[in-house]
Amino acid sequence: MKRGFVFLFSTRELKEGKGWVRASPTGKKIADVRIRLLTKIKPERIKLSSFLRCSGFNTLDEWIDSLKKENKDLREGYLYLVSRFLEK
Repeated sequence: MKRGFVFLFSTRELKEGKGWVRASPTGKKIADVRIRLLTKIKPERIKLSSFLRCSGFNTLDEWIDSLKKENKDLREGYLYLVSRFLEK
């Protein structure tokens, strides 16, 4: 989250609003965040390419390979904007 936000693809609906993230599925908490649903989407190269720059991945292949490892059924999912939450 170098920019303070990241685009996240998930095959399941996530709770919107306040949350937290880890660097890896079993890692420690790294930040408090706000989660906002952007759209329901099919994880096709052309559709994900617009979001690659702020996905946390260097290439589309890297992102798609990661999605395939984490999800058995990769036909459709949800694209979220996850932004760092700074308390005042």
